[in-house]
Amino acid sequence: MYKLLVVDDNKRETRVLQEIISSLGLDIRVIGTAADGEEGLALVAELEPDIVLTDIYMPVMNGIEMIKVIVRERPEKKIVIISSYDDFSFAKSAIDLSTCGYILKPIQTEEIERTLRKVIGQCELERKRLLESERLARQLEQSMPLLREEFFRELLFSGPDGEESEIRDRMRFLQVPSAQFRNAAVIFMRRKEPAGGSGPRPRTARDTYLEYMAMTGGLRSLGAGTSGELGFTVEVVRNTNTEYLLLLFFDEPDTVRCQNLIMEFVMEACELLPSRLGLAGGPPAAVFGVSSISAMAKEIFRLRAEAEAAVNTKFYSNGSPVILYSEIEEPEDNPGDAAGGPGAFDFKDLLREMEESIFMGDSSSVESFVDKYIRAAPPSDGGLPQPGWEAYLKSLAYVIVNILLIKLEQKELGKSLNIADLSSPEIPAPEEALWRKLTGFETAADLRQWLKGLLCAVKKRIEARNNHRNASIADTIKQVVAERYMEPLNVADIARAVYLGPKQANAVFRKVMNCTIFDYVVNYRIEKAKQLLKNSDEKVVDVAENVGYANKSHFALMFKRITGMTPTEYKSKPVL
Repeated sequence: MYKLLVVDDNKRETRVLQEIISSLGLDIRVIGTAADGEEGLALVAELEPDIVLTDIYMPVMNGIEMIKVIVRERPEKKIVIISSYDDFSFAKSAIDLSTCGYILKPIQTEEIERTLRKVIGQCELERKRLLESERLARQLEQSMPLLREEFFRELLFSGPDGEESEIRDRMRFLQVPSAQFRNAAVIFMRRKEPAGGSGPRPRTARDTYLEYMAMTGGLRSLGAGTSGELGFTVEVVRNTNTEYLLLLFFDEPDTVRCQNLIMEFVMEACELLPSRLGLAGGPPAAVFGVSSISAMAKEIFRLRAEAEAAVNTKFYSNGSPVILYSEIEEPEDNPGDAAGGPGAFDFKDLLREMEESIFMGDSSSVESFVDKYIRAAPPSDGGLPQPGWEAYLKSLAYVIVNILLIKLEQKELGKSLNIADLSSPEIPAPEEALWRKLTGFETAADLRQWLKGLLCAVKKRIEARNNHRNASIADTIKQVVAERYMEPLNVADIARAVYLGPKQANAVFRKVMNCTIFDYVVNYRIEKAKQLLKNSDEKVVDVAENVGYANKSHFALMFKRITGMTPTEYKSKPVL
């Protein structure tokens, strides 16, 4: 039932209007009458009518003045003008004021019915729109968790469009508690199964989601508990069944303080996750790759790449539960799909992979390199026909052999290795002879076997020559660590001291010492820390700084991983 207010100073006409409206049988009820504009405004505020039926000429305040106030303050009200003046200026005023109708006196029942039915239709349409809007608002509110996760995925994996202010506006709209954050970081967490397969493993989709909910709730509560008044919040986005991305938002502007909070959070997470996964008493249930810190939401995409690079780095042993991006070198691009036909692979990748397999890897890496680029059959997706494929493979093998000779010459290894004297397999000289040999192979298998034999033979010569050199490089690296372990040292810094790239230096060191450079640095620092803790009165924070750890929490985490005790426990333990 719609409520209607009549505003007219003529009491007789007001009574007639009420009788006519009541006789029409419409879904309308007259709830009051007023004799002038001022009284009409008061009743609009008091009675909340849906429709106002008003005259124009009235004492105190006329209808036009009243309508202006209603339109300005209560625009949802529907207004119909009734006037005895057939004047265009009045009709124009009514239209300009967004009224719903203009009825002339003397009053005609048909005209009133037609106008009121029109108004009722407008009211019903607006009521439906309002109900739909309220329904959509409830649906939006219910969908907020999913919309927030979609937004966080966009931040992490594609980078959002728009300026920083627009991104923050979206965060506020999505009711993200940390929309006004001052610093942010990303942690890439990879869950690990316990050794030997002990402990429960998710078997069904239900198990997987229950685990996700348990881990998410625990990690978010850790963020709130760790930060206290700083407003440190944690958002969790699942990447795979075993990988999670954690977005950490801080109200704290001090990046050093944020770094400390991150390490405290990771340490507590290492304690929490085994119990959450039913692995109490076992090793750390996850490995954490930690990004740098940024104050910009647009930088979260880069932070995610840093955290993923850290957790995927090959420079660290599996026993390290936390890997800081600041401690690793820049990640390399992943190689493309090779040997799919001319131009189907990146030539830079071929050069890099060949050098790695010959000068850094083992015999299996040589075989993998050849199998990747010298494939036995053309692609099945419409690649080269067989004759073209054979020519392509032989041309590629020719290029690989010549690159090998160039690399050996660049490294001044050609003469010392006596490559020209290799008899099985041999490298024909001059170039025309090499090409004749390659074109003489009847099958791709023969070509691959010859190339594998050649590269493995060269590799053996290089390894025999390099054993002494590798030992010398390892000794230099150990000397650098001994001299600079108290500095914020990373693998790239050490590699520069032996004039090698980080990856190559690490490979050489691992061959000699059977451990990575990073693990050696950590163990060396912890041994020095143990000496300081036992033989001096220095505080733990000072010991951490003296052995190269600017972050006390990071030092404590690494110390406990290696010794099984915290620095304080170790310091108080009696000397045997």
